[in-house]
Amino acid sequence: GRAYFPVFAKHRVLVLRGVYTGVEPIGGDTTALPFYRLVRSDGAARFAGFTRDRFRDNRLLLARAEYRWHLIQGVYGVLLYELGEVAPHANAFRLRDAHKSYGGGLRLGWNQETAVRLEAAQSVEGLTVVLTLGSTF
Repeated sequence: GRAYFPVFAKHRVLVLRGVYTGVEPIGGDTTALPFYRLVRSDGAARFAGFTRDRFRDNRLLLARAEYRWHLIQGVYGVLLYELGEVAPHANAFRLRDAHKSYGGGLRLGWNQETAVRLEAAQSVEGLTVVLTLGSTF
């Protein structure tokens, strides 16, 4: 899910985004899923500040807040804060265990389907810089 809230001007916006996904063995089987079938932190569920595929488990939860402001035609500055976590089941998520990231970047949007983003995000594992093409959000 995502939500956009204008902040004192039509070209300044607070963007909230949440992702929750998970996998279950077929038929409620209690055997462990193979590693390659687990949910991973990649693509739209990539944790800012960490390398792609850094985290895997049965469940993934991601919450992100962005402040965007208009710089020039089609280009926005972005400040971000993110919490992400993986767990074996929904009851195992703990806020204190969440992986935190913060940073900023630039977003160049041509239309609703096409955007280029350059982000730099800091986490306990250091600084990660990522260039993405597409409509991540």
